[in-house]
Amino acid sequence: MTLTENQKNEIINLYLEGNSIRKIISLSGYSMERVYTLLSRKKVLRNKSESQKGYHNSINTEFKVGHKAHSGKEHWNWKGGISKTWKKRNKLKINFYTRKRSYILKNSTGNHTFNEWEELKRRNDYTCLCCGRKEPEIKLTEDHIVPLSRGGDNNIENIQPLCLSCNCRKYTNVINYGLAGI
Repeated sequence: MTLTENQKNEIINLYLEGNSIRKIISLSGYSMERVYTLLSRKKVLRNKSESQKGYHNSINTEFKVGHKAHSGKEHWNWKGGISKTWKKRNKLKINFYTRKRSYILKNSTGNHTFNEWEELKRRNDYTCLCCGRKEPEIKLTEDHIVPLSRGGDNNIENIQPLCLSCNCRKYTNVINYGLAGI
């Protein structure tokens, strides 16, 4: 069944009035292929450069119009907002929060903040309590006086600043180097 000129003009006018192809199909009762073929042959597309914008001339063109790729906060997988540059500038904080998470997973009781840890290092003059070396030379790590594996907690009172080699040497022994000098 071919369309009369009157029916063709009716479909073209519906499209030019801003109706979508879906609405034209429901109003006219014609198939999607027929409506789309007519509109593409008569060259009455709303935007001449639709095909240049990533749309192709297929029957499903109308259903792709208006599709917006989600990015940033609109993306379904958005997890927060910590950028890579922030991570590069704040490696100490990232390491601290990573360790804190591992302590939580180990079901340790108590916790301390990054500022409390920085204050403890400052009070001890950025010095390893075991060997006496200072921070520019070494990197201080958090050592649990009573290790978590032996039932110690993660409160700041159970933390002492030791360099990595002293912390590894101490292993799981209960040694308070802060009281050794008293």
